[in-house]
Amino acid sequence: MKSETGKKIIDEISKETGLSRNVVYKIVMSQYGCLRQTMKESIPDHPKTFQSVRFPYLGIFKARVNIFHSMKGIREYNKEQKRRKEQRYGTPGKQ
Repeated sequence: MKSETGKKIIDEISKETGLSRNVVYKIVMSQYGCLRQTMKESIPDHPKTFQSVRFPYLGIFKARVNIFHSMKGIREYNKEQKRRKEQRYGTPGKQ
């Protein structure tokens, strides 16, 4: 964690629980991994597949409904961007 506040919080939790700083850091960061995985599992064109994630003492992370209007067709857009990049720079791994 880069911020001084985050480092202080991790140190404080480490002292209270008696766990090593590294273990506490991994536990704290695993929450964000869970959030990332939950968001990745959703389907961009189907708003009902987006689930909210609640972190105690931090808040609820959920997708805003109005953002889906701009996300319509995002999967096709990303495929096209990847195709254009491969055309421009060549396919990865080929020489």
